[in-house]
Amino acid sequence: MQLDNAYWDEVITEVKPNKKDNWLAFYNFKNFTITAGGLLTEQIYDQIGPNETKLILDFLQRDVDF
Repeated sequence: MQLDNAYWDEVITEVKPNKKDNWLAFYNFKNFTITAGGLLTEQIYDQIGPNETKLILDFLQRDVDF
């Protein structure tokens, strides 16, 4: 799949202080062969070493208005 000129918008919808956990909503997909309205992701940051962090992404779909 070629993604030339493909882009989207995103907004942080929730930040959990001191939890290293954020929720982002994605919308306005342009030039993708498929779209996913209401796509949300939870980003969990897990420190695995003194200078190393693992990013875990959980995806779900929900009705959102932007």
